[in-house]
Amino acid sequence: MRSRVFLTFTLLCAIQLFASDHKKLSDAESSGFLGPVKSVSTDTETVNSPPIVRHSWLEFGSVFCRVCVFDEKGSRVMQGQDWGSGFMGERTRSISDESGHIREQIVENEKGEIVRRVSFGPSGMTEIRTYRQAGPPFINRFQYDENGQMKEAASIDESGTTTGVSRFRRDADGHISEAWNFAGSNNKFLSHNTDIVDPDSGARRFTQFNEDMTVRLTYTAKDYEVVSYWQQPNDDPDSGPALSFAPDAKHRSWQWYHPDGSFEKTTKEFVDDTRPDPKHEEFYDGDGRLQVTVDYDYEFDNYKNWTKRTVWAWTPELGARQVIKIDRRTLVYWPK
Repeated sequence: MRSRVFLTFTLLCAIQLFASDHKKLSDAESSGFLGPVKSVSTDTETVNSPPIVRHSWLEFGSVFCRVCVFDEKGSRVMQGQDWGSGFMGERTRSISDESGHIREQIVENEKGEIVRRVSFGPSGMTEIRTYRQAGPPFINRFQYDENGQMKEAASIDESGTTTGVSRFRRDADGHISEAWNFAGSNNKFLSHNTDIVDPDSGARRFTQFNEDMTVRLTYTAKDYEVVSYWQQPNDDPDSGPALSFAPDAKHRSWQWYHPDGSFEKTTKEFVDDTRPDPKHEEFYDGDGRLQVTVDYDYEFDNYKNWTKRTVWAWTPELGARQVIKIDRRTLVYWPK
């Protein structure tokens, strides 16, 4: 399954980074908040259990910010939830240089113990040190090219041994055109991928090779749809890739492939093109039949952040929509 993880990661990077560079967002903006939000608190009333669906990216109203606090620049300083007995989660301290750019973030748990240290350079994160218990940290390191785009990602375990490396090559547009993935201190081969875009037709042809350069998997995508697919036969029905497509900022789809070329599909429509709040979700099984829909009804405040959200689900067995849960959110803003 390790090769699947690397394959999915590489595919998602390739597809998402094929688009033009996105504006750098604050933590608050990345979390979907508009305006000078200072704190957020969310309470959930569960009405019915959501359907159980494998191989889907349905959210069913997941809440990623139950208790969050942001500073005046929109940087997250606290995230977690209140269980009644007290806050459980993380607090973040940011260290900036003389120009105001964040160079390090120190993340602590509710006990005040350091769980993560993140270092930043001009192009983005350069190192993440994760402390799981007393002793040396687990490390992720990132290198960038002269254009500020990531060219290598490496993971190092607590003993200082390199456990994985991914290297990227990009075309003139910054799209990841080739990637190599290795595991362990001896650089054990995992995969070699090419992802080529035809400048005339816009079609993308992705190919993953074995170590002997025989083809393990290949597909062609055009207009955000897979038009051809082939994978080397194997005995693992879950060994295929997870592909993500975003034709515009309001729509996105995920396709979870199997060796025989069949796939499950999740589609999402968002409230607008500025935040990740879903409006409608659908899940299709391997035969292309609609199996689940999820709808979201919102109430918004003056900053257009939602304060109440009702989540509905439908399945053929239900026959009609039913309420899954109701979320209520309290937001406090920094004074203008």
